Amino acid sequence: MMSFTEEKHLLTAPPAIPASLAAVIAADEVIVKEQAEFELVSQDVATLKIHTDFTAEVTTTTTMKTETLANVLKHTCEAHNIEYDLAKLRLRSYNPFQSGSVGETFHGREEETLEQLLIHPKRTTLKLEIRAQNDPPFVDSFDSDITVCVFQADDASDLKESFSYLSSGGVGCQPYTVRENANVADLLEQLPAPAPQHLFKLNGAALVHLKDNALALNGHWTNCGDVLLAFTDVDPEQVIAEYKRMESCIKIHYNTLNPTDPLKTVLVDKNSNVWDLVGEIKAGLNLTEPIHLRRSEKGPQLKNLTETVAKCGLRDEATVFVAAGEGLKNGEVLMKFVAKEKSATTNKITLTPLFEFGVNEAHTVLQVRPPTRANKGGGGCEQRQRRL
Repeated sequence: MMSFTEEKHLLTAPPAIPASLAAVIAADEVIVKEQAEFELVSQDVATLKIHTDFTAEVTTTTTMKTETLANVLKHTCEAHNIEYDLAKLRLRSYNPFQSGSVGETFHGREEETLEQLLIHPKRTTLKLEIRAQNDPPFVDSFDSDITVCVFQADDASDLKESFSYLSSGGVGCQPYTVRENANVADLLEQLPAPAPQHLFKLNGAALVHLKDNALALNGHWTNCGDVLLAFTDVDPEQVIAEYKRMESCIKIHYNTLNPTDPLKTVLVDKNSNVWDLVGEIKAGLNLTEPIHLRRSEKGPQLKNLTETVAKCGLRDEATVFVAAGEGLKNGEVLMKFVAKEKSATTNKITLTPLFEFGVNEAHTVLQVRPPTRANKGGGGCEQRQRRL
């Protein structure tokens, strides 16, 4: 009789594999191993398409991504039966789908490997350029070169002037031509001493700091003709905060209480409220007496003093009319009282202004009362309003 241990071993031991099946499994393991090794080798293989100006035929070259660009050029020369000479030949990146746009020349880096040059092993197209005997030497020019306009300042002492160049279209700025894929550090190196440390540009309506020096300019959405600000010694956050503040300020023109005086101008934050605008104007007029503002001389009053300047419809270079006296409160309307007279001879009707005051717009006619009975003609006006 079997012991419990022997019985358990029989139940848990794997079944024996037939010899024929074992041979198939072993063969499959060899195939899988060979496939894995092939895939590892394939990852190091680079397939390049090379265009030339002297033939429409595109040469396909297969090499290792650890191969140097100089050796790739040598193989290309052998394929086209051309003498290898770096002074007369070069390979550069090429995009046949964008009207034959040429790019990076890899000048001085011919002994680096394709991997070091970041040449994609499967999707790269290169162009073989040949310089004739009388042609000028090769230059590193690119169809994708961009020219940016840079205004350079040492510090933030006059940010207002610096910001004015952002909308100048480059007037007064120094142009610099760089590769589209050049990074921020490449551009900073071109700028004269003292070497700037910070670059800023407009992105939409916001001023952004190009703080990643290793990131390409096109990664910062920099395009040809863009205006950049370069500072040597600034706090980037202070510059951006000051730009936001200045961008939110608008000019408001207003009259004095003397009709013969010219208009005056005040600079206010469009996010401040109407009460702040009234205070700025009173300070500009050296007034202590109450005033109120209208959109125009006969236009509606700006009654809601807690509303922002922008929300009440005032834009940059807008004009407001300044009038003496307390204005209407929010929710009030102006009611004017006049005396009506009809000429007995000509039947002409004449309206003579008596006085005006603000009333709650929710009141009915019967609820309207003059401020005091002391007003001249007040009783007559009360009688008139009851007849309305």
